[in-house]
Amino acid sequence: MRRRLLPLLLIPGCVAVVAWAGRGTEETLELPTEFKKLLPLHQKLGKPRPGEWLAVHPEPGQTYREYIDARPVKPDSRRRVIYVQPLGDFNRTQRQIIDLTAEFLGIYFDLPVKIGGPEGARVCQISMAP
Repeated sequence: MRRRLLPLLLIPGCVAVVAWAGRGTEETLELPTEFKKLLPLHQKLGKPRPGEWLAVHPEPGQTYREYIDARPVKPDSRRRVIYVQPLGDFNRTQRQIIDLTAEFLGIYFDLPVKIGGPEGARVCQISMAP
């Protein structure tokens, strides 16, 4: 059985509002009522500034409907754990950052987080080989 990992950057509540920023207001008609309530708090994205992701990687944006149609991976009865797999060697400070990031992910997504050890990194290296 192939295991699908939870994405870390696709956050449904935020994606809908951010996606709306790149499109016309007709897209708001497709938003669920609870998301429409957040629109007064939203600021439309301006032109990307130097150093920002979109300044280097132009993207067309995504409507809420496009996001839902893409069938995003979400927690369910089988996907109940976020796995963080460090790759490489880390000093004590770097390891602390990984631990704090894992703690944040668990709190934010309300899911348990498991940090993999060096054996998991070797598996990743083997599976990623050409």
